[in-house]
Amino acid sequence: MSFGRYGRFFVVGSIAALATIACREVVALTLTGDSVVGYALSVIAAYAIGIVIGFELNRRFTFRDREAAQWTRLPAFVAVACTGLATTALLSIAFRYGLGLDPSLGRLAAPAAFAAATLCASAITYPLTASWVFPDDRIGRDVSVALMPLRRGGPPRA
Repeated sequence: MSFGRYGRFFVVGSIAALATIACREVVALTLTGDSVVGYALSVIAAYAIGIVIGFELNRRFTFRDREAAQWTRLPAFVAVACTGLATTALLSIAFRYGLGLDPSLGRLAAPAAFAAATLCASAITYPLTASWVFPDDRIGRDVSVALMPLRRGGPPRA
């Protein structure tokens, strides 16, 4: 895991997080009232949209994955993202309601708590994404491709 790659992960994650926060605000507009349950549902809905955005941006820019079977990595990414979702949802609720941000931040309490929780969750999701979803296994793939003729009954005959 390189520092440069984490930098790209952070930038891509920030873009995806901003898009996700915007989605949460749009979802919140569709809900009636402001409750813990409604807030949690808006976080979960927005995070689901953010998972797809994050996968595609990370695949293309952070890890520069150009494999033809790119969507085969999506289930692992979703699993990591669900870990991030649980972490983000719990921290977001803890920050907003546990720290009592509503009286001091007013309307900004919800997005501020969500943004802070998302940033904290990246400390967990980056190492998981780098090691499990997009491992740096290019050498392994190259060896595997080189050995393919041996698996098919030997090298080509002249």
